[in-house]
Amino acid sequence: MRIVLTGAVGYLGSVIASELKLRHHEVIGFVRRMPVGKVDYHLIEVELTDEAAVASAVTASRPDAVIHCAGRTLGNAFELYRDNTVATVVLADAILANAPAAILTALGSAAEYGRRSSSSPIKECDACRPIGTYGHAKLAASQYLASVALRGLRHNLVRPFNLVGTTNSPHQVIGSFLEKAQRARMHRAAVHMGRLDAVRDFVAVGDLVRLILNLVEGRRQGEVVNACSGVGRRVRDLVEFLATRADPPIEVIEEEVPPGFDAPPDIAIGDPTHFFSVAEMQHATSVEGVLETAWHAAEAARLQGNPAVDHSAYDS
Repeated sequence: MRIVLTGAVGYLGSVIASELKLRHHEVIGFVRRMPVGKVDYHLIEVELTDEAAVASAVTASRPDAVIHCAGRTLGNAFELYRDNTVATVVLADAILANAPAAILTALGSAAEYGRRSSSSPIKECDACRPIGTYGHAKLAASQYLASVALRGLRHNLVRPFNLVGTTNSPHQVIGSFLEKAQRARMHRAAVHMGRLDAVRDFVAVGDLVRLILNLVEGRRQGEVVNACSGVGRRVRDLVEFLATRADPPIEVIEEEVPPGFDAPPDIAIGDPTHFFSVAEMQHATSVEGVLETAWHAAEAARLQGNPAVDHSAYDS
């Protein structure tokens, strides 16, 4: 298959590109800027908010499928809506007009559902009530895809929960701790973190990639899937797990809650039933096993003088 992959050299895109190449697919990466290093697939430099440029790139690529990984987790309101909402709108319109047979698989976010104070699992049919600009921007993109489907766009929407992999973005809590922990190891210092009492559903990047490959290779369309494990883990517990990988263990100093600002724990756990079915999985990959590997990768990178985290501003 000829597959267009946006964000092809970012945090998720690079992992997906490697798996697609292993399966002998033709990968055409859409990137905002050409990377410094070489990759073994074709790249097209294109700004995803430029309608003419995206239409031209899609026409030239003639894709059978498009995987949309480009996005932004941090930034001001303009940047978040530009890179998450506008880019998705422009890409969807370009596919519908210039490659209507292609199936788009887009990555949304669990942030679209908003915050919960209950541990009841979040299902794909649950109402979306995002809090914050990022969640609203991702939901606006998802809603646009649903509206364009009425005009003939074939697409899937995947909403990943908290991803963990061998390398991790420093813009998320696990990647942030790993980065700080390696610096602390060099200076024999403690690691200072924000509040860690939230309960999150952590899912291995490899499980997400398996889902995406099943959707793309199976030519499935019309799917909305929560990529999750179904297990709630307190962020503090995972940080402490990583802290004890070091010898001696790293001291973690957690930000204190100011008097009078106590709030119920922030809980977000997904229902993995549909995810396991589409990805053809019996259970999720062990998060602790992935974190163990991530710790050793970070240690090895520190000893070699290389960073072990992805510093891209782009995610799903």
